[in-house]
Amino acid sequence: RAGVGFLEIRNAEDSYAPIYVKGVNLGTALPGRYPTEFPRDTALYLNWLDTMARLGMNAVRVYTLLPPEFYKALATHNALSGARKLWLIQGVWVELPAASDFADPDYVREFEHDIAGVIDAVHGDLVAPPRPGHASGVYETDASSSLLALIIGREWEPYAVAAFNARNAGVTSWSGTYLAADDARAMETWVARMCDFAAAYELRRYRMLHPLTFA
Repeated sequence: RAGVGFLEIRNAEDSYAPIYVKGVNLGTALPGRYPTEFPRDTALYLNWLDTMARLGMNAVRVYTLLPPEFYKALATHNALSGARKLWLIQGVWVELPAASDFADPDYVREFEHDIAGVIDAVHGDLVAPPRPGHASGVYETDASSSLLALIIGREWEPYAVAAFNARNAGVTSWSGTYLAADDARAMETWVARMCDFAAAYELRRYRMLHPLTFA
């Protein structure tokens, strides 16, 4: 859960203890490959994860949905590593909308679809058909016990944010089931809306909530 100043982890006694996150941003592109030519080798991911743990890391962050082999490797590593568990900080990547219109219904619908897909994949309940620039496959490994937090979106280009805010200057607040934005700008209200969707989806589908943040 999100505590004051720290994320906190529930232990076997159902009490919570803070965790100091020591993480690695994992970029999976191998030499000579494009960034979205994701490796499909479970043993390779296991080797990377074991190296991180031996270096003293306790978390791995991924910017986007990776192939099923990664989540299988993470669950396997954590089942075998004992105290050297690696927590997953899972990102949901999205491209910029046309004309910097983050509120475009088709764009929002596609982003919500991707958020739901990432959550389903981490819970081992997704069949993702091949799509250019995206991971695909049958996700049947439940890695949700390794999930520390979700990062919704990515680092947004300033010109797109400025254009959206200028076009929607009258939008200053938004309130959802779990999050709200007050005395805000349009982009901040939109981010709150997307994070609220993620929380509501995971709770409705899996009866589980994880900390959420945004890039």
